[in-house]
Amino acid sequence: MDVAPDAGLVFELAEAEPSEPRQDSVRVAETEPLSSREAESLLSRLPALQLAEDDEKEFSIRPQSPPPPRAGKTERASFPPKEDGEAAPEVSGPLAVVRFSPEGEVPIAPHVSVTFDRPMVAITSHDDAVAKGVPVRIEPTPPGRFRWLGARTLLFEPEGARLPMATRFRVTIPAGTSSASGGTLARDVVFDFTTPAPTLVRHHPQEGVQPLEPLVFLQFDQKVDPAAVAPRVSFVSRLRLGARLATPEEIEADPTVRRLVAETEHPDRVVVLRPVEPLPRGASVRVEIAAGTPSLEGPGVTKEVQGFSLQTYGRFQVTEHRCGWNGCRPGDALRVLLSNPIDATSLAGVRVSPEIPQMKVRVEHQWLVVEGETRGRTRHAVTLPAALRDVFGQTLEEEVTVTFDVGDAEPSFHARGGVVIADPSKSPPSYTISTVNVPSIDVEVYAVTPADFSRFVALTRETHRAPVTPPGRRVKKETVAVD
Repeated sequence: MDVAPDAGLVFELAEAEPSEPRQDSVRVAETEPLSSREAESLLSRLPALQLAEDDEKEFSIRPQSPPPPRAGKTERASFPPKEDGEAAPEVSGPLAVVRFSPEGEVPIAPHVSVTFDRPMVAITSHDDAVAKGVPVRIEPTPPGRFRWLGARTLLFEPEGARLPMATRFRVTIPAGTSSASGGTLARDVVFDFTTPAPTLVRHHPQEGVQPLEPLVFLQFDQKVDPAAVAPRVSFVSRLRLGARLATPEEIEADPTVRRLVAETEHPDRVVVLRPVEPLPRGASVRVEIAAGTPSLEGPGVTKEVQGFSLQTYGRFQVTEHRCGWNGCRPGDALRVLLSNPIDATSLAGVRVSPEIPQMKVRVEHQWLVVEGETRGRTRHAVTLPAALRDVFGQTLEEEVTVTFDVGDAEPSFHARGGVVIADPSKSPPSYTISTVNVPSIDVEVYAVTPADFSRFVALTRETHRAPVTPPGRRVKKETVAVD
């Protein structure tokens, strides 16, 4: 078949030889199993098996590996050891308490421990060691149990992770207490320690402007009675207003407080309140928890006022506007700060003059942000409509316009590196660069040969702090002005 040289990809079809015929699988002969009698008759025709002398042997098992060597010697004895009739040697002198804890005012009391100067009990089980009583008395006595650490240290472990808070404890080791090895305590040993009254460890709100009837979340370091805490909380500004407990419906309607209540590990340490009357607008308010606040864990009450501050919303107005942090450049967002958080559903009517291509308007809490392709050396006026609202329902009441002076773009220079092949269809050959705010460019042209290529590649990979001489012969040097 004749084909033109420029015909491209060509397929040629021809008759093919027929493939080999498929062979059927080998047919298996039909068989019929022998009966037991026929099988025995056939096997009887075989000669008898002759056994060699070494055909029958005892089964051989490889000897087990020896156990690993053990250091020391194992002594077997009963625990506790049997009495041998000999009394423990007496220690001369009276019994003494050498150490105890806690003592004084402590932030938390995980346990009570008392250490004597000699053994007090036989080494046996914990239950047996305290079955006949212990030589320590704690007043008031919290739920828990005593146990001996060794023979000299007695430990009281409370139920839960710590002893009750807001409580003054007195620990007494009475005179006459005797040890297991002789000697008695000459006089009472008494020490006191006190756990703190309720302390505020977390609260909401913490920042930002708040509504006039905010929900206040208080979390303490111990159990408290909300009904007893609420009368001791005040909202202090120009006036002093009382507080009431928030209802479950009010908590459910506030997403932040609802989340805080749901996440807390100890709900019995939380109180949620709100003022009995609306707070003043635009006021700095101090939330005070008065001294004398009680605890549910003990009789102690707070001795000092605790609290924090919050800010109520004021008039909705523009307070600041900026574009970038180091001057306004082309492409920077235009940002307007308002006094209160903005309602993102009220952005209709925001205008910019002159118009910005691909403009987008969005909200960042109290910031109104205008993004788009702002132009250099241009004054943009951003107008906020009177109907723009904050999250509290207030409007600007009147149209507000702020201006932004966009300056020069940052100077920049872009050019292709490495090997660039000039377009042969263009005459003369060209090399393209792009600049922004660069008034002129110094250009040097060198004629090279293939032998200069390795030096050229090395030059492009090196970092130079000073001018370098490229390979080849310089044929042109000039400064090109950029319009």
